[in-house]
Amino acid sequence: MSTSPASSEGGHVHVTVLITLHGAFLNASSMQPISQAVARYLPISRQGHLELPGHGRRPWDADTTLTIEDLARDVLEQLKFKNVEQKLENSILVGESTGALVLAAAAALIGARPLAGLFGEPPLSNGYGMRQVRLSLERQNTDISSAMQNVFGWRTNENRDFSYLFTDPKYLSLIIHGLQRTSNNAVPVHSVIEQHEIDAIPSHRNLLTCAMEGCGHRVLQNKRQYWALMLKSVLMAYYSGEWRRTKIPYS
Repeated sequence: MSTSPASSEGGHVHVTVLITLHGAFLNASSMQPISQAVARYLPISRQGHLELPGHGRRPWDADTTLTIEDLARDVLEQLKFKNVEQKLENSILVGESTGALVLAAAAALIGARPLAGLFGEPPLSNGYGMRQVRLSLERQNTDISSAMQNVFGWRTNENRDFSYLFTDPKYLSLIIHGLQRTSNNAVPVHSVIEQHEIDAIPSHRNLLTCAMEGCGHRVLQNKRQYWALMLKSVLMAYYSGEWRRTKIPYS
């Protein structure tokens, strides 16, 4: 196999840029724990921590109506501003929740093939698994919460399927999800992904799905060292030999 930017040589995987995007109502700093974990195991030369509109330091236009694709285009504009859009081919994408969906959509919009995507609990639909999120947004009654309800189709009572973003991945994609289906003191936000949604995604050599018992929506952050080390191992295997889709339950 010819050498690629992520080729495995002497036990090392070569990476250029780490790009992160947080979930709704969080900000760029919320992704620091997982980005630090990834940088511990992979040679990252540059990091780009992005933010959704109206989050963190980003302004918000109350008249704006957004879709996942609108947010994806916003991400691409941020990457241009940070001068890293052209380096997507040499990047690792790390997204949590809504941020995971948006990063996957951004790469798809421009046909980019990052080295890998590490996607923590991306909502695969706006159905039953998202019930806790929907109730939370309805109770907040703010411009941002209304906008996020539009993103997920709840204000118009639409059924939306976001799994299309992962059905034919052009690059190595890891979907991380929890198996805790109800909330409790230890897991305040349950998993938003239903098992049938994972099972419905067609098998693909570029897709790895990983589930963890006792974890909910923040599984990516809560077990960040585990996922960062797995990412390194999978990258080395992916770029040095044959690979096929695998499901890894963990308890």
